[in-house]
Amino acid sequence: MNRLVVILVLVPALALAGERGSEAQRKLDDLDFDGAIEAARKVLGDDTAQPEDLQEAYKVLGLAYSATGRDDEAMVAFRKLLSIDSDFQLSPDISPKLAAPFYQALAITREMKPLSLGYQPETTPDGTPPGRVSFKLEADPMRLISRVRICLAAKPGSWDCSTSRSLEGPAELEFELPRTAGEPARYYFEALNEHGGVVARLGSRRQPLGERTRQQTPVAAAALPAAGELAGSVPAAATPWYQSWWFWTAVGVVVAGTAVGLGVGLSGGTAGPVDYNVVVQ
Repeated sequence: MNRLVVILVLVPALALAGERGSEAQRKLDDLDFDGAIEAARKVLGDDTAQPEDLQEAYKVLGLAYSATGRDDEAMVAFRKLLSIDSDFQLSPDISPKLAAPFYQALAITREMKPLSLGYQPETTPDGTPPGRVSFKLEADPMRLISRVRICLAAKPGSWDCSTSRSLEGPAELEFELPRTAGEPARYYFEALNEHGGVVARLGSRRQPLGERTRQQTPVAAAALPAAGELAGSVPAAATPWYQSWWFWTAVGVVVAGTAVGLGVGLSGGTAGPVDYNVVVQ
């Protein structure tokens, strides 16, 4: 009887839990929680993983852990996700039982500085292109970053990303920049996890940082919100969970004799997701 209640609660939640397509997400949608956890862990250990891959993997891990009663592990997965993407929100249609660890993680991350990257080119009084640039890992609350690599535009359409440096926690690293015919080098940075997956980028191939130097744009670090800006509310169009059909369906089953409750873990939690921004270019 208890398993029937779990299925009634999870089916609508997982069907709306985010983009489909990845193996981990498909297994989650199929209620194969152990399979979803295994698939998500593979993504986290993949050295070709991109930021969006890692974010989805942490989301799937959080939901799968929550669905199997591993709330502490779910909260850690959600904290890692929020440290990368502070704008992330769970769908308002996900059941409060599954969402509880996410809102607990959200409450904790409100008091912490999210992942923040910055850079500083060398200053040259005579106006010549800089020969060095400093990368700054300004904040990494969940210790996700193990290495940083610089990608340099060797020639139009060709990039060299072979130079990387290891680091532990917030730190500043210097990288040499090539000088070609007096033009500033074009470059961007990739922050990597311990397996080589890209957690975040500063700049990109389409918007390399060197072009900003050429345009004399002021050096920009990752922009962070002030403490007073970390507030928000659930979008007005969202349906409150206590008015959702799945909630009252589950309540009916509970009244019929099940011992499973939907309110477990929600006491003292936040009312819903909040909006705040961090720019990691």
